[in-house]
Amino acid sequence: MLVAVAFISLLSYYLPSTTKVHVTGTEVKRIDLADKDGIARTRDVRFIVTKEIDSGKTKVFRNEDTGWGWPFFFKFNSGDLMGEAVNFHGSDEKETVLVSYYGWRLTFLDLYPNVLSLRAVAPSHTHVPVFNIVVLTLLLAAGIFAFLKIRRLRR
Repeated sequence: MLVAVAFISLLSYYLPSTTKVHVTGTEVKRIDLADKDGIARTRDVRFIVTKEIDSGKTKVFRNEDTGWGWPFFFKFNSGDLMGEAVNFHGSDEKETVLVSYYGWRLTFLDLYPNVLSLRAVAPSHTHVPVFNIVVLTLLLAAGIFAFLKIRRLRR
């Protein structure tokens, strides 16, 4: 049971989610972290501040490249996304933007979801998460296949 909860939590964290927002600001923060060797590393982290259209809540997103590492979104365009966010914020009309992201906002850990893409959409746009549907279908098929294989071996 604990393994199932951990697996579902990982899927919830790493599968992309979307929300419709208005971009209300951008910001860059310098963050100092110490690595395993105790050497201080400095990096700039980009943030995109938004306001959800449905609820009116403010949401802050981190905008960092994932590169070749985990998770395998191969995101190398954080600078371009920041430029898009600045353009959305600076436009005269408030454009509805579909933000695709992964992760959770955990205030006590200072953890923000990471933006994967920004796209202008119509206010009535309804997003269908095709990637998530395909991944979950493949995982379900693999689970059923493994269950049947194990059941056959036990007989």
